[in-house]
Amino acid sequence: MAQGFSREPGTHGPLEEVPKRAARKITLWAVAIALGGFLLGFDTGAPLYVRQDFALSSLEQSSVVSVLLIGAVVGSVLSGKPADRIGLRRTLGLAGLVLLGGTAVVIFADGFLMLLTGRIVLGLSVGAASATVPVYLLEIRGRLLTLNQLMITVGILATYLVNLAFSTGEQWRAMFAVGAVPAALLVAATLWLLPESPQWPITHGRAEVAHRGITTLIGKDAADQIDRALHQRLRSRQ
Repeated sequence: MAQGFSREPGTHGPLEEVPKRAARKITLWAVAIALGGFLLGFDTGAPLYVRQDFALSSLEQSSVVSVLLIGAVVGSVLSGKPADRIGLRRTLGLAGLVLLGGTAVVIFADGFLMLLTGRIVLGLSVGAASATVPVYLLEIRGRLLTLNQLMITVGILATYLVNLAFSTGEQWRAMFAVGAVPAALLVAATLWLLPESPQWPITHGRAEVAHRGITTLIGKDAADQIDRALHQRLRSRQ
């Protein structure tokens, strides 16, 4: 999956060397951010039992599965401009909201076309998340970047476990509904937990916002040092 709009080379984010208390807080942020990776893994799982309910042909069933991946490619490409305009945090939250909408369309689908539409919307949202999450993690703390791949794998595993739990009743709508839970948690995290990455406010002429946030986390002296490093990196790329 394309990672979209990464602006920070390497794996060294601005908040690498911080006190232990701050490191724990950053790790909590990273787990919340990586819910976007979990959703990518979860929603790419093949939808079971749909074919029987809607009497789908083999081609239609294949379309329901594959159209999500097509939507994900499109979503990952289109997510770059919103991320630059409104920030990584808001872009990730928007992806979560779109995913909730796509999940609702799928759950209440009454035919092939509505089901296909819902899967396209899901694809767009998980694609946007797949491009946003690695950049967000990288700009906060690069060493936590592998958490994204781990959460994708956990999401795939969760799909199989959920399918297994609902397999006896063939309740495919309930299977999709489970995906709304991590999506809602992601939206809530972007609203009340996650900060914007330090680099985005600086690139948009709001350096004081980034500085206040870093100061609250690690203290003024360390924040001043990070602030100088961020400005130096940005000047070197101009």
